[in-house]
Amino acid sequence: MKKIIIALVMFAGISSANAQAFGDGTSVIEAGVGFGGTFGMPIALGFEYGISEKIGIGITAAYASKTEANGVFGDVKYTYMLVGLKGNYHFYTTDVIDVYGGIILGYNSAKATFTQNQFGIQPTAASGAVYGGQIGGRYYFTDSIGAFAELGYGIANFNVGLVFKF
Repeated sequence: MKKIIIALVMFAGISSANAQAFGDGTSVIEAGVGFGGTFGMPIALGFEYGISEKIGIGITAAYASKTEANGVFGDVKYTYMLVGLKGNYHFYTTDVIDVYGGIILGYNSAKATFTQNQFGIQPTAASGAVYGGQIGGRYYFTDSIGAFAELGYGIANFNVGLVFKF
């Protein structure tokens, strides 16, 4: 019995030593909130897939909305949406830590509408292609659940949230 327990402990140690936080075939889903943007506290979702040990590609989507009082015109509601593709290079990875940097190429849409439009003012809208970069890190509490933090371009300057790896 003692030999079986020792063998199981050794196998568990070898298995966890080889487990990396990111690599070829790894899939990651992120859900988070942003800080430092002009549109309030945005929410964001993302997916990334490891196409090699160091490179991942994925998609990201974010939404933010904010309402401000604007005197005579009533409240102004701002909405912002971003959908994009991103690629990351994972330059430091252990079994619980994943540090990466990358680029994003996407499409954004921003709109401002008035709630009391007494003067017939048309809503203002703008949209178009966007690009930028990010640097971030993930820390895993378990083999599949962790937290992430990311600085750079997106719907906010700083994003944090949960990450799920499978």
